[in-house]
Amino acid sequence: GINAEYMGHFLSVYFFSLAMDATAPPAPVCRHGRFQQSRIRNVSIIVCGPSGSGKSEIINCLASYGTNTERPTQLAPESVTMDAIAEATSFHVQFNGTQFSIKMYDTKGLTDSYPSFVDMIPQFNSMIRRELDAVHVVMVVLPVDRLPKTLFKEMGHMAKAFEEWGMEPKNVLVVLNKCDFFLPRVVGQYEQSLKTLSILPSVFKDAPIIRTCFLNPDIVVPEIRDFVSEKMHDSTDAVLEQLLSVEVQPFHPREIILRAEHDAAIEAMNTHTHRHTHTAITQRVCACVGWCVCVGWCVCVWVGV
Repeated sequence: GINAEYMGHFLSVYFFSLAMDATAPPAPVCRHGRFQQSRIRNVSIIVCGPSGSGKSEIINCLASYGTNTERPTQLAPESVTMDAIAEATSFHVQFNGTQFSIKMYDTKGLTDSYPSFVDMIPQFNSMIRRELDAVHVVMVVLPVDRLPKTLFKEMGHMAKAFEEWGMEPKNVLVVLNKCDFFLPRVVGQYEQSLKTLSILPSVFKDAPIIRTCFLNPDIVVPEIRDFVSEKMHDSTDAVLEQLLSVEVQPFHPREIILRAEHDAAIEAMNTHTHRHTHTAITQRVCACVGWCVCVGWCVCVWVGV
């Protein structure tokens, strides 16, 4: 039979756990259900685009979604991100029964201050070496009201660098922002141009496109402020749905950069070794030739005598 002392201990522990569950505070709840501690997915996102496109506003909205607090948006004529890539904005979001730990990296506006995206690559490399082991999504934010050729050129430089770091179309999300302030026909033409322009890198043409409306509410007239807020909430849900509904395999830029630096160091060492060996051989050949010339001269002198 079952030991009575063991059974009593088991029942006491069982009823104690039930009592603790009954008095424990409820799990945090958001629009997509309760938190589940069984699984946490890490997601790293780099946000790129021209200044004024809404990059910072998107990050603020998603972070506010995770913390239920409002984050102020800085208003400036140029990019509010001074470095090529800023420190991560970290937050947690509950979505479809899974808890996500999200890091979003804001970047300096394309064509802002820097002559080219190429000039920003060293700062990207520094951040990647420090903490960007894996990147799941590169979010490219484009405002519907601007589509300059210089932007496409910078996007080409950016795509080349990111593809060298391992980015694929599945890792890209193109966000068309401020769509609700334009005629659907205009937005459709803009979206179609992204798919057909030859100057645009193919990695962006093959990426999914989502239409959003992210705007700093402080700059709109009071009559449409509620409309803008509603659209921003809808856009936040749409972006989260696109980002988190499918588990995307990340690319690993740090591994690629470190491997490239290692290969470059090995090549430099081999070049130095080859040069040193070549110099040593040359010196020996010259010494041997000199010795032969000296011996030949001595023989000639001896025969002449």
